Amino acid sequence: MSHMKLIVLTLLMTPILLHSNFNAVSHQKLICQQAKQWTNEYIQQSHNNQTTETLIDLLLLSYQVVDISCTMILAKLQLQEEILYIKTPSPLDSWQEHMQTELNDTSLLEEAVTTIKQSQETLHEICQKFKLLASQLVHINPEPTQKLIAAIKTNLLIWGSYQTEIPNEFKQVQASFNQSVEQVHDITELLTKISQTPENLTHLKKAINFFSSTYKSIDLSINAFIQMKKNCIIKLHNFFTIFFQTYYCTIYENILVEDIALLRLHSTDDHKVPAASSFF
Repeated sequence: MSHMKLIVLTLLMTPILLHSNFNAVSHQKLICQQAKQWTNEYIQQSHNNQTTETLIDLLLLSYQVVDISCTMILAKLQLQEEILYIKTPSPLDSWQEHMQTELNDTSLLEEAVTTIKQSQETLHEICQKFKLLASQLVHINPEPTQKLIAAIKTNLLIWGSYQTEIPNEFKQVQASFNQSVEQVHDITELLTKISQTPENLTHLKKAINFFSSTYKSIDLSINAFIQMKKNCIIKLHNFFTIFFQTYYCTIYENILVEDIALLRLHSTDDHKVPAASSFF
C-alpha cells in the first residue's frame, strides 16, 4: 500500500474515533501508558536477554524502515517540486524568457536524487538485518510482537482522528484542480472556434494566452498537491518517531546498567544498545 493510500485510509476510518477528543498531548500520554505496560509485561517480567534483544531490535529496525521510507518519499516529492520550477524554452516565449533558462538551479534536484540512491542502499542494509531478526523472532513468545503491531494500528487511527487540517488541505487542492479543469474546458471551446473560423486571429491569440495561463494554473495545482503530501508525510513521520521512541525509552529506562552492556543488537552498527538521543 502506498503512503498516500495509507494516509487516506486512516483519515476515512477515523470519524468513529472523533468522539474521543484526543489531541497530541493526551495521545502521547496514552502511548506512554501502553509502552510502560508492554515493557513491564514482556521485558521486566521475562528476565530473558534474548527476548529483550529481539524486541529492542524489532523496535529500532521498524523505526529505521519508517524513517528511511519517509526520507525517500520526501526526496521524491522534492524532485517533483523542483521539476516544476525548471524553466524550459518555448517558441512562443520572448527573448527575455528564453534567457531565464540559463538561470535554472538544479542543485536541489541533484540532492534529491542522491538522497534517494543513498536511502535505497540503507534500506537494503536494514532488510538484511531484518532477515537476521526474523530467525530470532520465531524463538520467542509471539505475543509481544502481536501486541506491538496492534498498538501501532490503534494509535495510527487515533492520530488520524485529530488531523483535522489534512481533509481541509485535500479540499483546497481539489478546488485548485477543478479550476484548472475549467480552464482546459475553455481552451477546448476556443480550439473549436478556431477550427470553424481559422481566419479570425483573435481566437488564436486568446488560445495562446489561455494555454500559457492554464499550464501555470496546472503547475500551481500540482505544487499544492505536492506540498500537501509533504505535510502529511512529515506529520506521519513525527507520529512514528514519538511512538517508537516512547517504547524504546521505556525499555531503556527499565533495564539495569549491567544488563545493557550484555545485550548485542542487529539494529546498530556497533551492536550496542544506543542512547535514545543518538538514535532518534
